[in-house]
Amino acid sequence: MQDVSDAQRYPLIRDFIRIEANILRLDNPRGISHTGLPCDITDSCDPRVIAFIDTEKPNHDFGGDSVPYRNWFTLYDGNNINSPEINKLITRDICGVPIRKVNVRVRAIDKDMFNDDKIDNFACFITTDNTPAADEKSAQWSAEMPCYGEDKSAIRVWIQWRWYLIPEQQCRASSNGRGWLDGWFTK
Repeated sequence: MQDVSDAQRYPLIRDFIRIEANILRLDNPRGISHTGLPCDITDSCDPRVIAFIDTEKPNHDFGGDSVPYRNWFTLYDGNNINSPEINKLITRDICGVPIRKVNVRVRAIDKDMFNDDKIDNFACFITTDNTPAADEKSAQWSAEMPCYGEDKSAIRVWIQWRWYLIPEQQCRASSNGRGWLDGWFTK
């Protein structure tokens, strides 16, 4: 269920919609993790960037409360680079379910030999005050927009997005894929 404040701010729409999000780049010029400490002492970060378009629980915390990380898409997996270009597209269809807000969730981690460290989580909101285009041909990409880290605003992910109406028969229904234990053990 959407937050009460969203219900006051954004119109409820119910239609068949395709959302496309292009995750352009991770911007971490200082090479830090969410704690503010360097990813690595001797060199740059070793980032893995994953993403998911959350249409069901956009206001919930990252992890099991919203979308278990096992359901996310790996968009980038690199070594010794703080601010990689990603330029990868993810999509999600909304099949006649009412919405007010969508969260393009992005998570960056620094891969280490024994334990991965969170670089940061990024919530990129799309709201229904931006009406979906009538079809794919008329859908325009948004301007590049920054999504700031939830722990360190100096770290950003840049995205572009668009959404448009699709015929009902083209809609590919999906879910966040939560199991009954999700939300208990992940953050």
